[in-house]
Amino acid sequence: MELTAFDAPENIEKAGQELLEFCIKPFEENKGIRWGIILKVETELAGTIGYHQWVKAGGYRARVGYDLAATHRRRGIVTEALLAVLRYGFETMRLNKVEACTDSRNVASMRLLGKLGFHQDGVLRENTYYHGRFTDEAIFSLLASEWRNAANVAEEPVEPASDGS
Repeated sequence: MELTAFDAPENIEKAGQELLEFCIKPFEENKGIRWGIILKVETELAGTIGYHQWVKAGGYRARVGYDLAATHRRRGIVTEALLAVLRYGFETMRLNKVEACTDSRNVASMRLLGKLGFHQDGVLRENTYYHGRFTDEAIFSLLASEWRNAANVAEEPVEPASDGS
């Protein structure tokens, strides 16, 4: 059973539309950022990872999302990418909290989040409509203080980045 929230694009034109909608537009609107996951040896795009629902003023949080081609799963690729993205979020974007949602049946994704220090906050019942039915999503979060403690980073007051908003 495939436990993703969306299907891969059907063709290059649809891929371009998705790139614009989910990567370029949120970045231009200063609401999110997404990176490609490239395999070190083969230099092919294996998936994507990034932040969306970026709340600055009054929240300093963002939701992280990731996807990886089925042929590349269970090899530690998302773990490595997610560690880098979390570091960027807490150290560069100055986030206080990173959230992640996953299909509540996706044990592998939930295990990954737990391994990286995320805590499950609850279940968002019938939160996503996919393939003709509603599915529950488990929501997780990781706080900057938890990240610093787990990473053995010196505790220092963090001022959220000033962005003029």
